[in-house]
Amino acid sequence: YQRRVHGDPNSENTKENTEPSSPSKTKSMPGTNASFEQFFDYFEGHNCMKTLETCSTECFQKVTQCLANLNSSQEREQYMEKYENIQSILDASQLTQIGEDPTIALRCESIKQTPLGAQLMEIVEESKQNAPKYDESTTDFLPLLDSLVYHATMYISKVASNTILQLSQLSNNVNNDKEVIEYIDINPSAGTTNGAKSIELSEKLRDFMILSLMEMSNVCSYSSSVASKVGSQARKQMKTSPGNSKDLESVGSKARAVKGEVYVVQGKATTMIMDCCEKLVGVMKYLGHREMTI
Repeated sequence: YQRRVHGDPNSENTKENTEPSSPSKTKSMPGTNASFEQFFDYFEGHNCMKTLETCSTECFQKVTQCLANLNSSQEREQYMEKYENIQSILDASQLTQIGEDPTIALRCESIKQTPLGAQLMEIVEESKQNAPKYDESTTDFLPLLDSLVYHATMYISKVASNTILQLSQLSNNVNNDKEVIEYIDINPSAGTTNGAKSIELSEKLRDFMILSLMEMSNVCSYSSSVASKVGSQARKQMKTSPGNSKDLESVGSKARAVKGEVYVVQGKATTMIMDCCEKLVGVMKYLGHREMTI
């Protein structure tokens, strides 16, 4: 991928320069002890977040100006009703109710069939294929535990960055009055005007972010469960090999630490996605405005 330069949000050329980046081939993959932040930067998460923030600010300003220019109070009420619906759909608290609504799993399955979800699931499949494997014959515990942290940190950050990349690309299109239907419809019907409807797209973006959070949780849970098995195996070996108890105690401590580390990474990524959800509100309100002024 070619890395694109991001423009100053205050520049006259912002619209040409806010096209989000993809991971650059000129960067080196972060090393064994890399942090979430290093991976997030490598996968262009920070740059994509800046793009999303710029688009959100500009769209919000345009919506505010549009409202100020309305003469009819009735017309203003119609706009406000749509804006409030979008705000409700993209309330960040919606992303935390994964286990409370039985329809969420079904909605996420349908998102996997969209271009948004399909790209994300490619990363999820890659994560599964590259996941560190464990069986009871494993004796080299410490390298395995290190690889669990590395795997979780890399793939949680990769899922988060891809989510933000796609949201920033979509937001850039909305901000520049381009089509957005291709993000949720593999075969858009001919003659579709102004892309997807803002309410429908807001709902799909919400579900896309929920899917992202669920998949990050799955990566975290995998590393945590394997670390638990390693800790359990170490305790068993302490009984059968008391001479190695000191080394095995350090394995048990490391296994507990691994679980803590991967959950911290998941927490950081979750915060990023929640932040995206808030930034999307202004973008989708502007899409709603575009629909009503066709």
